[in-house]
Amino acid sequence: MVVWSRKNWLPPLALLGALILAQQTLTLGDSSHFSRALTNAMHIPWSAGVAVVLWWLMGPRASIPRLLAVCVLVAVVTELMQIPTARDASLSDVGRDLIGTGFAAAGLWSYRNLAGAPRIFVCVLVLIGLTAATVFVPGRVALAYQQRDGRFPQLLAPGLSRLSPLWRSNCPVSVAPAPDGWMPFSGARVLRLHLCDETYPGVTLDEVVADWTGYDQLEADVYLPGGSPMDITIAVGHVGVPGTSAYVPVELDPGANLVRIPLTRLITGADGKPAAITHLIVHSNRAGAGRDLFIGRIRLTSDVPPR
Repeated sequence: MVVWSRKNWLPPLALLGALILAQQTLTLGDSSHFSRALTNAMHIPWSAGVAVVLWWLMGPRASIPRLLAVCVLVAVVTELMQIPTARDASLSDVGRDLIGTGFAAAGLWSYRNLAGAPRIFVCVLVLIGLTAATVFVPGRVALAYQQRDGRFPQLLAPGLSRLSPLWRSNCPVSVAPAPDGWMPFSGARVLRLHLCDETYPGVTLDEVVADWTGYDQLEADVYLPGGSPMDITIAVGHVGVPGTSAYVPVELDPGANLVRIPLTRLITGADGKPAAITHLIVHSNRAGAGRDLFIGRIRLTSDVPPR
């Protein structure tokens, strides 16, 4: 039997301090989507560990509701601590903390109230659930990388829905049925962008395959509903250069459009050599606010087909 005394507080207090210090200072990897997803996902096992340490600190007779209340307080306070620093406080991180806390509470309840096979069964389920919740989003990003590399030189096409973790937009974006009569996409599901009242409403494909050498042009199949033309811009970012490095304005006609842009206009760096590409942007301007833009396929092509 463990006799609870003030001397027993020191190990859990030290461990709790170490966990909070790690949460406040550590970032896993670089600024890639996968690294950010992994860093965010680690809130789930971290908060589960904090809950176990707090249970140790509060004593074996501490009630689960009381433990949950303290865990919520810790989750909120540790996020508020990030406001004065360069790290970003986020309500979504608090939500991930609550997920991990919930798994830990379920495991601790079963540990205290069950015995034998039922206890083992519930604890195993908790561990499986905790692991699945942790790897879900980083796993989606890893699958997006796999599909991106496997379908290159297609950057976007119907059926590439796994790439969605690598999309971002300042407007509503969804995968929707192609407009009727738009060949060859009739019946397929394509990217639908609803242009909003932003300076540059559009969509960005992040972390595209960087090496575009060996290809001659960028082709984009887009569909513009309505009866009037609209201007868009296709732009790319170059490795080592912040922001947009090269852009080409395009006027779209109503209906189906096949846009072809020579790659020399997009990938030539300041030194005159082909640059490695970080991202691709398709955007309009405020004049297009309220309109829809459908993107069926974006790909790199060669003037001479490979042998």
